[in-house]
Amino acid sequence: MLEAARPGPIVVLNVSSYRCDALLIEHSGIRLLELSRLSQEVLVDYIQGLETLDTLAWLWDTIVRPVLDALGFTGPPPRRQWPHVWWVPTGILIRFSLPCSRISSEAHRRDGHRSGCLILHLVSQAIIHSRRRPQQVPAAEESRNIVVVAMQNAPKQGLLKHASDEVDLIVAVCKSMGLLRHRPRPRKTDVLSALEACRIFHFAGHGSTHPTEPLQSQLLLDDWGPEPFTVASLLETNLTSQRPLLAYLSACGTNQMLDEGSIDERIHLVNACQLAGFCHVVGTLWSVEDGLCVDMRE
Repeated sequence: MLEAARPGPIVVLNVSSYRCDALLIEHSGIRLLELSRLSQEVLVDYIQGLETLDTLAWLWDTIVRPVLDALGFTGPPPRRQWPHVWWVPTGILIRFSLPCSRISSEAHRRDGHRSGCLILHLVSQAIIHSRRRPQQVPAAEESRNIVVVAMQNAPKQGLLKHASDEVDLIVAVCKSMGLLRHRPRPRKTDVLSALEACRIFHFAGHGSTHPTEPLQSQLLLDDWGPEPFTVASLLETNLTSQRPLLAYLSACGTNQMLDEGSIDERIHLVNACQLAGFCHVVGTLWSVEDGLCVDMRE
């Protein structure tokens, strides 16, 4: 873990009925920080309002700000080179969106200079796994393909009338970057085959989170009934030789787990893409509105 923290601090957040702590892992060593304002009981109260601005402000004041203080990120960085902090939430904290924490209006004058800090959250296994890979693929071998899948009409699912618009917008942007569009048939074998030579993967459609078997959570393609495109199928895929840049999963609950018994295992579609070899993955913690997804892409 010390070696994995070379690019920036890793913060492991532990929640229990006794106390709550942040384990600050830096390349130079490990420290423990008690989060005195955080408790399991308070988390249960706030989980009812995961998407509210009050909750996001509370996350900043209770967790993010004390950690940044302890790490020494107390003022604007030189030359605007914002630090990277990797967050590893555990237990019930996994359901909260730490990267979206925001400064409350009351604290903005005090902490506004720190609101630009880049905050990511990953499980520790994924951090170590990704840092053991080769960090760069030779330019001559780097794929220029963007694989796009728009599932506007998945079988037995509601219509997503904006899915095609979303993908068209992405294709236009990527074309200006010199990337080549590839639209495989929206079937499991075709999509998995296309991923073997892609730079970016963008999926717009329905996601399904399995309530008890997280390995069976899936992106819904045309053949999702007989041949589901599941977490398990992604974990069997090895894209590490190509180091694809980005998987953007524009679907409901791709970063979500419903099985309380294995919540710390972080078995979901976002993590599966990362373990398959994608450098970066964007997903969702809850249901998302079809039209809003287009706005986010813009």
